[in-house]
Amino acid sequence: MYLISLIVLFETDVRFAFNSISFNYDIYKKILDVCNFIIITVNQQVILIKKLIHMQLIKGNRSTSETTRELSLNTFNFSKYKNEYDINIDTKFLEWFIGFTEGDGSLNISVRSKNNSKELKFDITQKLSDVQVLYYIKSKLGFGKVQLRPEPERNVGFYYVTGKDNFRKLITIFNGNICSEHKSNQLKKWIKCYNDIYKENINFIDNLNQPNINNGWISGFTDAEGSFTGRLRTTKKSQVNTYPNLIFQIAQKDKIILEKIRFAFFGKKDLWIKYDKSWDGYRFSLESIKNLNHIASYFKKYSLKTKKNITFLVWRNILKLIIEKKHLQPKYLNTLNKMVSKLNK
Repeated sequence: MYLISLIVLFETDVRFAFNSISFNYDIYKKILDVCNFIIITVNQQVILIKKLIHMQLIKGNRSTSETTRELSLNTFNFSKYKNEYDINIDTKFLEWFIGFTEGDGSLNISVRSKNNSKELKFDITQKLSDVQVLYYIKSKLGFGKVQLRPEPERNVGFYYVTGKDNFRKLITIFNGNICSEHKSNQLKKWIKCYNDIYKENINFIDNLNQPNINNGWISGFTDAEGSFTGRLRTTKKSQVNTYPNLIFQIAQKDKIILEKIRFAFFGKKDLWIKYDKSWDGYRFSLESIKNLNHIASYFKKYSLKTKKNITFLVWRNILKLIIEKKHLQPKYLNTLNKMVSKLNK
């Protein structure tokens, strides 16, 4: 075994230094084979490596009392799920599915009134206008059911899962792959209840993943919790006297998960997350064209699955007009007005 000292550089700035991390020499060779960008996790801490990595290997011994984990070059691990169920399923979908579940999904435990016994429940609820995403999930996973509740007071559909085998499949997908502490705590209780009900002994994997721009988790979470909006603002700096102001935003009670998302896109910057006392929560909000273009590049690679993708495509087209300076030309004013109005419906 070796101990490794990492100095990670972004452009010309030193961002992080990690010392005395348990390291397998074979991993060093793998890292050298990865071009330009990589994210790895160690003991739930994330190392973001871009463009330049300086590594100093120091031969040493590890104390038996140390709690260590191998460096992992992939923050999500679906090998057990694919191997156990002999399933060839798209990894990007599973990453998206976890993100979407952490935003809109529910891992609940109910108690039957008759005999006080416990019952596991898993469901994802959506408005009927977006119910197609629930059928998409059912089709990709190959299990579960979709039920519609068109009553005026409900007007929703929900995807739900029942049965021991299907519950176990969900556990195999989620266990060790959750990013938010809140959902991780839910899963821990859910697995314990599963073990109690079905007399099994599945170990909860106590690991919080880091979302990054090389997987689909942020896409799924944004489908559940994010928004792409815009408005025309008055300005005297152009011939048209208006300027399209675009916004990307995710609102959450949990500030930590917003910090993880910000870190994934921009590194450790103490910006863009503000507390909103009106609902006792936080908003991660971006408006600069440079930052929005970075965001747009990610969603081009990891597409949204709900109808929010339609809004995103309009939003991205407006962004393109701004980047090309066409928003400054009077002939595009009517087009911009129409496009911006579509964002806020």
